[in-house]
Amino acid sequence: MKSPIFILLLAALLPIACKPAPKASPLSPAAQLQAAKEAKEYFDRGNYSEAEKTYERILAAEPNDFRVLSNLGVVRFRVGKLELAAEALQEATVVAPNDGFSHCMLGIVFYSQGRYDDAMNALKKALTINPNNVTAYRYLGTVCTAKGWHDAARNALERAQELDPSYGEPDSLPKEIPATFRPNDA
Repeated sequence: MKSPIFILLLAALLPIACKPAPKASPLSPAAQLQAAKEAKEYFDRGNYSEAEKTYERILAAEPNDFRVLSNLGVVRFRVGKLELAAEALQEATVVAPNDGFSHCMLGIVFYSQGRYDDAMNALKKALTINPNNVTAYRYLGTVCTAKGWHDAARNALERAQELDPSYGEPDSLPKEIPATFRPNDA
């Protein structure tokens, strides 16, 4: 049997031990914008670790910001965290189903994971949203090539080159994945 002092001590400490964790302090819209600028600067300098931390800090305050989710996905893609990148980008597509950038990036991540059917679906969705998305056409062509669908690949890559003749030869992939920047509409 427990002593009465132990029970009293336990009763006194129980409310403290069972308190919910404090919520992240909300960032004001101005602080969110400043943090987004900082994250982009980190990204541009190749400091992906700090960019990732900054985007995560913004999401703690504003978890449904699809731009931040998509940027976090791009950062994670850059450092090879493909599963985490896919998760962030999938969440962005749920929050903003008509954001072509998130669908396109998700397709690129899926392609990098060898998930060609998923990549094709995401890239086609990106093209439904923006039929002039050169990057989506390029990766769609690459996915079609990986699946052995050479005519479809050629069509997609030719369409990409029609839209942007400076984009390069149809058999080359873009070297850089752009980061989005959270505009001042937060």
